[in-house]
Amino acid sequence: MHAPFVSPQVDTRAVVQLIQTYAPQAELCAWNDVVSNAAISQGAMTHAANATQLAPLSRDDIPGAFAKHPFVAAPMASVSDKSYRIVNECAGAGFAYSEMVSVAGLHYDSDKTWDLICPSDVEKPLVVQLFGSKPDQFRAAAARIAERLSDRLLFFDVNMACPVAKVTKKGEGSALMCTPEKAADIVRALCAETSVAVTCKIRRGYEQGNETASEFARVLEDAGAAAITVHGRYAKQLYSGNSCDACIERVARAISVPTIASGDILTPERACTLASIPGVAGVMIARGTYGNPWIFSDAYTLFSQLQQANTHDSASNVVVCADTAMPFARDADELTDMSADVSTLVPFRRSTPARIAAMRLSVHLLAAHGSHMARARSIMSWYLAAFPHAKAWRARFMTCKTLGDFLACINELEDSVCTSDTVCAINNKHVDTTVVDPSSSSLQASVFLDGSHERS
Repeated sequence: MHAPFVSPQVDTRAVVQLIQTYAPQAELCAWNDVVSNAAISQGAMTHAANATQLAPLSRDDIPGAFAKHPFVAAPMASVSDKSYRIVNECAGAGFAYSEMVSVAGLHYDSDKTWDLICPSDVEKPLVVQLFGSKPDQFRAAAARIAERLSDRLLFFDVNMACPVAKVTKKGEGSALMCTPEKAADIVRALCAETSVAVTCKIRRGYEQGNETASEFARVLEDAGAAAITVHGRYAKQLYSGNSCDACIERVARAISVPTIASGDILTPERACTLASIPGVAGVMIARGTYGNPWIFSDAYTLFSQLQQANTHDSASNVVVCADTAMPFARDADELTDMSADVSTLVPFRRSTPARIAAMRLSVHLLAAHGSHMARARSIMSWYLAAFPHAKAWRARFMTCKTLGDFLACINELEDSVCTSDTVCAINNKHVDTTVVDPSSSSLQASVFLDGSHERS
C-alpha cells in the first residue's frame, strides 16, 4: 500500500493568505471559492453547496461536469504547475489539468514525476493527464494515482496530441494516432483498472493533409473514453498555421460523448466561438492564459452578454456557474441560437493595479510551493506584454533569481506607472498606463531586495 497523498512541505495557510491578499486586488473573481475548497480539502469545513463537485468523476459524470464548467485550463508542459493552476482557478477556470505525466516515470517511482501529479491543498480536484505507449504501465499508474490522490483526483486524461519529436519517436503522444488499436488498448486498460472517468486529447491527424480525427475519436469512444478533446492541427504542423474549427465540428458529429475544443484560444471571443460549435461541450484554454488568467471570467461574462442579446426566451435553460456566479448556456444547441455578433461587444480590459497584483500573486505562489524561481521569468514576460517598453522590462526580469529580485522589479514597474507626470491610481481610481522605459536613466534602481519592502 502506498501512503495517501500529503502536500509536500507547503504551508497551506500561508498560500490561502496570499490568495486573500492579492487575488481581490488582481480582480480574480473566483478566489473566494478556491479558498473555500482549500478549507474543505483540509477538513476545516464540510462540503458546501457552492463548492466544487465531489471527486473523482465517473464516465457518466463527465457531461454534467463540462456543462457546469465549459472553460477549463489546459495541460501545458513546464507551465501548468500548482501555482499556475491556482491563479487560473482563482480567475474562474472550471477545473485544471496537470502537466502531462509519464507513466514510465511513475513506473520507476520518480519523485519528480509524482510532484507533477500531487495537487496543492488549495487547488480543486485535479485532472491528471498521462502519456506513454504501454497499456500495462497506464493500468499500474491509474491504480497508484487513484490510491494516492483519492478525492483530490477529478479524472484521467490521456495525451494523444503532443507533437514534440522526443515524445512521438517513442510512439507516444500524437504518434498514437498512427496506431489506433494500441491507443484503444490504453483506454481499455485504464477503464478496466479504475471507475474514474478517462478522457483523451487528440489532433486533427498525424500526417498533414490526412485528417483521421473523427475515425480515431470513434475508436476511443468505443474503448471507453468519456470525452474527446480535439486540437484542430495536424501533428506535423506542430503549432504553425491555424487550428481547423471544421475538424472539431466533424468530430463532435461523429461521436456521442462530449467533444472539447482546443486551439488558438487567445481571447474570450474566440473561446465563445468554439463553444458555439454544434456538439462542443467545453473549451480547453492554453496559450490564452499567458499573462491573462482573466480570460476564463471574461468568457463567462461574454456568454452572459450573448444570452442577454438573444431574442428567444431561454430563461428556463440558464444555469449558474457556482464558481463564478456567471450564467452560461447549458448546451451547444442553445449557443447556436445566439444571434449576437461577438465582435461588436465591448472588449475586456484589466487595470494596471490588477495586473501588478496578479504578478505578485504568481511569484509568491511559486515561492510558497518551492518551485524553481526561474519559472517566474516566463510568467512575468507574459504579463509584461500589456505594458509599454515590454522588451526592456523583460530584459530586467530575466536577471531575477529570487523572490526578492522579482518583487523588486515588480515594485519598479509599479513606480514607473506612477511617475510625476502620470496618475498613480490604486483603489479603483483612474489609471494612466504610461510606463517609463526601464533602460532610461530617469528610472531610479530599486533597492528593495526582499519581500519586507513589498507594497500592500
